Amino acid sequence: MDDAELKRVAEAATPGPWDYDAGDFSIFALETFVPLEYTEANAIFIATFDPPTVLSLLSRLSAAEARVGVLEGAINRLRYAISWLDEPFVDETTPLKDIRSRIAFMQADTKQVVAEMNQALTQEPTP
Repeated sequence: MDDAELKRVAEAATPGPWDYDAGDFSIFALETFVPLEYTEANAIFIATFDPPTVLSLLSRLSAAEARVGVLEGAINRLRYAISWLDEPFVDETTPLKDIRSRIAFMQADTKQVVAEMNQALTQEPTP
């Protein structure tokens, strides 16, 4: 089932929050009268959001959060590399070889970060 269908099923069910009575395992919406037309929608919702479906969604969420972490780290490294342009890292006494070395470092670091970002965006996420 795709995300749009999962969303449709969830929106058709009785709005939450839901609770249950541990004595007879009945499920009810708190402070809400459940009209009869919601009964089938609620049954479909419960059947749709079974443990494997929820675990799959949680796995996808975890993978997406991990990907965001990688990308945030890469963005911070790019910010650091770019910050060299905001500061005067050379003056009239800086030897040309030092200037070339700093520029080469910035280029290499930036290329590495961009490669890491591209890999994070193209590889299949793992939780």
